[in-house]
Amino acid sequence: MNGMLKFGATAAIGAACLLLTACGSLVDMGKNKTVAPRRIFLNDVAANDSLPSTMLDNGLVFVMQPGENYRLRLKTTALTDSIVFYARNSSGDFTPVRNIGGVAAGGNIRSFTLTPTKTSAEYYLAFLRAANGGTASLPDSVRLVAADTTSAPSVKVRLLMVRGLYGLSNNTAKAAFARAFHTELRSIYAAYGITVDTSTVIVDTTGKALTLVFNGDFVSLPGERKSDGINMYLVDSIRSEGAAGMVVGYAPREAFDLALNPESRLVLNVRGGTAAQMAVTAAHEMGHFIGLRHTSATETDRSFDDDESNRDDGFSSTPYCSILTKRAVHEEVFQAPRGRAYCLRVTGTAATCGCSDVTNLMYPYACNQAGQKTLGADQQKFVRNNLRVLQ
Repeated sequence: MNGMLKFGATAAIGAACLLLTACGSLVDMGKNKTVAPRRIFLNDVAANDSLPSTMLDNGLVFVMQPGENYRLRLKTTALTDSIVFYARNSSGDFTPVRNIGGVAAGGNIRSFTLTPTKTSAEYYLAFLRAANGGTASLPDSVRLVAADTTSAPSVKVRLLMVRGLYGLSNNTAKAAFARAFHTELRSIYAAYGITVDTSTVIVDTTGKALTLVFNGDFVSLPGERKSDGINMYLVDSIRSEGAAGMVVGYAPREAFDLALNPESRLVLNVRGGTAAQMAVTAAHEMGHFIGLRHTSATETDRSFDDDESNRDDGFSSTPYCSILTKRAVHEEVFQAPRGRAYCLRVTGTAATCGCSDVTNLMYPYACNQAGQKTLGADQQKFVRNNLRVLQ
């Protein structure tokens, strides 16, 4: 693995990013081959059967926040294999930082401690190598976890109401919507011991109502972002070139950071329901932003992972529901530049609202939104742990 690895956008970025074409690539300069980047997500407990073999040949990409220590935990009997750890530089190249040895962590678990080399959130890359530089032993599983497992009990949320909004003819109506929205959003998370500190900004009241055509490309939105919490944008409407049904909101499947990275945001469609219903959608998208998967994966969710083992989120409280693999194109996941995915939430149908966990906040479709607010104890712990890392 001598030389540098390139992680960046290919010429295919743009409309061709729809429905999981390769939007970013890892180019192994030493072997002159291009491979699709495979992400490993913080505290993710989905099956991820593809990760062990990928770690041996193409490497795993992940985000690390500054000031945090992380661990790659491998289930393996190999005692001498090591991690080759790469950091990305300003040109988008991955350059080797060091080799890292593992330590026993109970049973057949080997733990490898990774420390960020940057002062801001950044992508990193890891390969598993044998002591002689050859092919390492294939692990049974790979997990990325934070070394500090304490929880965060709160998060800031800022709602930016952008330009003209359907049904909200003036600032008084917008303020009333925002109050009801925030009341419901706070209530949803307060039930799970998480305080949401809310605020609102009305942006550009004289501008033309904004309709987003979502196709996986990043679209800049007006309004000043804040770096200490989650920025939510409420726009007049959202339509998609790939998903049937109304798009009620979208967010990255995992936030890059809570700072000023422009793609770390939620976008909501004011036409998607009442203020209280839109708060449920916002709470759902916050779950993705913090790293939660859908309770049961749709076909497109699994296609994004390129991993059929990820049928569900891996939590015991949210069993897999097979009917979501038999659907029209309602729920889509689009790959964005630099490896992130956007998760769209759309209105459900009789065919997509019939699972036993339809009341869960992370159910893929907006069905009876008033009743889709539950989180299992394992999901709650995940949210609190990931919130602490992001903050």
